[in-house]
Amino acid sequence: MSQNNLNHLTLYTLKECRSILKIGRNKMLELIWRGEIEAFKIGGHWRVSEEALREYVHHQS
Repeated sequence: MSQNNLNHLTLYTLKECRSILKIGRNKMLELIWRGEIEAFKIGGHWRVSEEALREYVHHQS
């Protein structure tokens, strides 16, 4: 990812993702562990990019 793209990178917490997807904590973690949603940790806290969330939603349609 280029530096220019990083300037517009939106990251969501798991709580925000759960709210957007209307799912619980365990389901959200399951999706991450199974690789259905790409996520990573920053300072011990999970983060999901807007792009990864959009990709997941797109594949569910």
